[in-house]
Amino acid sequence: MNNNLRIYLIKLARNRQTVAYGHAMADFNMDVAYPEQREIFEDMIGDISGFESENGRPMLFVGNAQR
Repeated sequence: MNNNLRIYLIKLARNRQTVAYGHAMADFNMDVAYPEQREIFEDMIGDISGFESENGRPMLFVGNAQR
């Protein structure tokens, strides 16, 4: 699991802020225009969502990439 992304999302949630999918990817040096990078990012989000769910916490990310 990418703990840096998890911390990033937790900080946003604590501040009641949102971020667009593409902007979040860009903050981690990824580009939504590249399918392989979207897939990696989606896997990272999935890992975090699974971890949070297993620990009885709400989702930190909702959305999808524009394709």
